[in-house]
Amino acid sequence: LGPAPGGGGHLLLPTGEGVGQALAEGARRLGWRVTRRVAYVARPAATLAKDGLAALAAGRVEAVLFFSAATARAFRRALPPLLVRSLSDIHAIVLAPKIAAALDPAEWARISMAMRPHQDAMLECLARREDGDAVIRS
Repeated sequence: LGPAPGGGGHLLLPTGEGVGQALAEGARRLGWRVTRRVAYVARPAATLAKDGLAALAAGRVEAVLFFSAATARAFRRALPPLLVRSLSDIHAIVLAPKIAAALDPAEWARISMAMRPHQDAMLECLARREDGDAVIRS
């Protein structure tokens, strides 16, 4: 998002509940008139899907990608206590430092952060299956 046009442009910013404030503030600093509206509300699942739990229990999960700190926290809360130790063999890949901070490094085999905050950078990190970009803990 670049500077607003000469007279200031109007930006409609539909967001999820509790997100988008920083983007709206940044746009305002660039001269945009921002109307931010909540378009959806996300609620964390109380449990993980049965097939995901089965894959974790069987040791078939090699990596987990986290795109938000809220998702990382919700994943951990939904994980049954008996499966926590399965994380020690799994590579966590995160999009940003705030997301890495939401994970307990002692629980994971490795936590890596993509060099760019973009899905493609996370997939590149996954494809390499090595130290990837920035290794938080190895």
